[in-house]
Amino acid sequence: MEKEAEFSREQLMKSKTFGHGSDLIGAVLEDKLYTKKAAEKEIQAYLTEERKEN
Repeated sequence: MEKEAEFSREQLMKSKTFGHGSDLIGAVLEDKLYTKKAAEKEIQAYLTEERKEN
């Protein structure tokens, strides 16, 4: 089984295919490596948490 590719926060912020604005990615993700799936999970958790607080 192949290991999933990992990307830095900066790479995800520059990605045109990731689907979120770079400001959101920069605010939510820490300065470490993420798979696209892990980054999406972190962002969705943040967005869901934000909605619950309002």
